[in-house]
Amino acid sequence: MQNINKDELKSIIDEAVSRGVKETLESLGFDMQNPTAIQRNMLYLDDQRRTSEQVGTWTRRMVWGALVSGIIGVLGVGLVAGVKQALGIS
Repeated sequence: MQNINKDELKSIIDEAVSRGVKETLESLGFDMQNPTAIQRNMLYLDDQRRTSEQVGTWTRRMVWGALVSGIIGVLGVGLVAGVKQALGIS
């Protein structure tokens, strides 16, 4: 086997890693000739994820708000009916 110095080994490893990453990204459908488009796509996906999380948060808040409002409304109607009955008002 041939002796390889440290710099040559590093160069071989760097080339292999670079080619492996490029081939992997290309197999996933990324256009490696247009890195700006890839970055825009990643930013878009990040924005969509954040928006989805916000929608989920606001939906849960609205459901809880409706539930609490409904409970308060039922208690209020019950209280008014109870007071009317206690006072003998129809």
